[in-house]
Formats: sequence, structure tokens, C-alpha cells
Amino acid sequence: MNVFAALVESLEPSPDQEWLMEHIISARQLFTLKRPSETTTRLEVERLCLAVCQFLAKATDGFYSVEDRGFFSAGGTLLLKET
Repeated sequence: MNVFAALVESLEPSPDQEWLMEHIISARQLFTLKRPSETTTRLEVERLCLAVCQFLAKATDGFYSVEDRGFFSAGGTLLLKET
């Protein structure tokens, strides 16, 4: 959790940054999905990972992060851009 908190803290400020920090600090559970690097159906696997992340975020009243893109609400709204 500390890695995510440090990442959020290091990014450019946004209106949702404080909310994200509070959720990360109080989180009791974290899910990590990683697409296999060698896959012929890369786009399909990325879509599946995104759908799973959105489902888990909705089910847990949380958010999800996509590496090199940022943090998103359960509905897919960009909360904090990763640069």
C-alpha cells in the first residue's frame, strides 16, 4: 500500500488526490492483475483485465490503477493521471 500512496503523492495534484490517498491508506485489500508479456491476444487480454478491475472497484466501492495511465473511478473516469 505504501508504494501506491507514494505514487499518488508524487503525481501532479488533482481534486481527487486526497480521496485516493485516504482510500489507499485505509485499504485492507489490494488486487493486482498483470497481463502476460507474451500473448498473441494482447488487446483482448487488456480488455479482460480492465473489465475485472472495474468489476472489483465497483464491488468494493474502490478505484483501480492502470500502469502508465493513472487512477480511475469504478466507472472509468480518470481521477489522477500518471505521467
